[in-house]
Amino acid sequence: MPFRLMTAAMLAAFLMIPSSGSGQVLMQRDVSLRMALTIAEAALAECGINTSVAVVDRAGRLRALLQGDGASPHTATWSGRGR
Repeated sequence: MPFRLMTAAMLAAFLMIPSSGSGQVLMQRDVSLRMALTIAEAALAECGINTSVAVVDRAGRLRALLQGDGASPHTATWSGRGR
């Protein structure tokens, strides 16, 4: 039993050592304007003409805003925090 415990502890310690060979560059992809318009148009078509659609990126910035023809004025308001 102590041999198994020691083997498990050594394996756990080995796995905690960071490997420099497996590091990868992280890429952050944001929503492009064309993609935001596609998303907004698809959502407007799915939800109907009486709605408004807002598409934001990861930072919460507005990328596209579409107000349907029959949407109420209060559905198109957007309030973001100033930077």
